[in-house]
Amino acid sequence: PAEAERLAGLLVNAFKDPFVINGISVFVGSSIGIAFGPEHGADGEQLMKAADIALYAAKTDGRGCARTFNRSMLLLLEQRENLRRSLRTALERNEL
Repeated sequence: PAEAERLAGLLVNAFKDPFVINGISVFVGSSIGIAFGPEHGADGEQLMKAADIALYAAKTDGRGCARTFNRSMLLLLEQRENLRRSLRTALERNEL
């Protein structure tokens, strides 16, 4: 894990400087989500979901960073989704 996080940091930093293509400076940003098996998932689909959740957290933290998945990220995402569903239902029932 430490090596993956170090590599992710190097990749994020590599994209902070502009690239020059045909004399034009091109600015690219990057954010990285990291997940490890089997801790964060037993198969590719679960690992991709965990990495995507970590990527969402990295973008929320201001972009240009890397985040490693942890269970609290999943709980926060589930809470937000439950709130969205509850609000949608309340709107449909004219409860607001």
